[in-house]
Amino acid sequence: MGQGLSSVAMVLVGVIMARTLGKTEVAAYQQTFLAYRTVAPFLALGIGHGIYYFLPIEEDRKKGRIIDSILVLAVMGLMFSVFIAMGGNQILARRFDNPEVAELLLWMIPYSLFMVPASHHTAVFVSQGRAGFSSISSTIIQFLITGVTILALLVWKNAESALVGNVIVSCLTAACSMILMIRLTPGKGYSPSARAIKEMVSYSLPLGFATMIATLLLSVDRILVSLMTSPEEFAVYSFGAREIPLIGIVFASLSSVVLVQIRKEVKAGNHQNTIAEFKNYAKITAPILFPVAAFCCVNSEGIIVILYTTEYSAAAIPFAIYSATVLVRIFPFGAILGGYGKNWFILTQTSVGLLFNIGFSIVGIYYLGPSGAALATFLTLLIVMAPLSFWKIAKTSQCRFRNLISFSSLSRQLLVAVAFSTLQLLILAAAPVLGLWINGVLLALLLFCLNKQHLTNIPIFRRKS
Repeated sequence: MGQGLSSVAMVLVGVIMARTLGKTEVAAYQQTFLAYRTVAPFLALGIGHGIYYFLPIEEDRKKGRIIDSILVLAVMGLMFSVFIAMGGNQILARRFDNPEVAELLLWMIPYSLFMVPASHHTAVFVSQGRAGFSSISSTIIQFLITGVTILALLVWKNAESALVGNVIVSCLTAACSMILMIRLTPGKGYSPSARAIKEMVSYSLPLGFATMIATLLLSVDRILVSLMTSPEEFAVYSFGAREIPLIGIVFASLSSVVLVQIRKEVKAGNHQNTIAEFKNYAKITAPILFPVAAFCCVNSEGIIVILYTTEYSAAAIPFAIYSATVLVRIFPFGAILGGYGKNWFILTQTSVGLLFNIGFSIVGIYYLGPSGAALATFLTLLIVMAPLSFWKIAKTSQCRFRNLISFSSLSRQLLVAVAFSTLQLLILAAAPVLGLWINGVLLALLLFCLNKQHLTNIPIFRRKS
């Protein structure tokens, strides 16, 4: 759910930015956070994974484990801050061809000093049985950051004010998170332990590296567009290269129900039941994500214009392409591969995908412009990542490839989505002004008809006894 809320926040901030800032300033703001988010998984060192592993089994110094993790991450945050302070901001600004980025990146010095040490707060709370507290606190934090950022945009109407507001609230909430991590963890062992730090870093680093590669795989298109095009073109692309928040929210809601069962079956070694749950997940998500993706693809221009004004209408193409990635997202590859302990395969697969995506993106941008990068990401997921995942799952579970997919069920859902897309195109042609709204009503009706039996799988639709 946190990812969905983050997506909603990004859209809301983008809506205000498009109406208060010029494209160069929008690009500067986006590029500043792009620089940080690209290296954030490396700075985190996978410590969150280590917390999930070590904290539940630690008996003598639980609090000491938290101190160890904060200390290590503080050093990583300090290293990034030193890089920026010693001229890294100027290097990145030149690479982005946007002088405004240099000044904004200086605000990443305090940001990283607080945010990196607190980056594993979710793992700390969840591993101690405080998942509800973690979810509520994350929601409040996201609300505060979004509210202050939007307020700064409306009052001062410049990128630096928005960034400063974001940084101040983020630092304050990160400091509170670190205090709560220590205070809510039982035990008295405050002193750092070099042995424990080495143990945690040794376990976490490979997983952190895998997370970094996965993050790069999904953000390399934005990085290359930022490096190979003008700031104005990147500003437009940054608003389009994202899926609508509804997809992330529904995906997370269903994941909380179905993926738990998949992990149980994997742990029990029930290959047949694991594959059944894998197929069931696709059956549940397809009737939701296929129609939503069809709506986004057909009505992409109208959606972008309503959200970001006509100046960003070119973002409709990457937005439509990103929406089409649901063809791959309906399959829970990570749950099964992770459950089977195929971490090295995941790292290798993601590295191969990253190389393909870089190559495809460079060619795509050169010949098709920024939208070529979105197409490259889609092709990488479809013809590299998905086939490799299917192959490994089939081999591990000793199952034939054709038995991993419910072809009849998914084919019907795909045909429904195609028919729905055709109807939407006809409506847009007949009623250009009201077409988007009519299509939206039809989408709601179609989703209800296709998913009546699955609505109880989504927490917000469950009846309270």
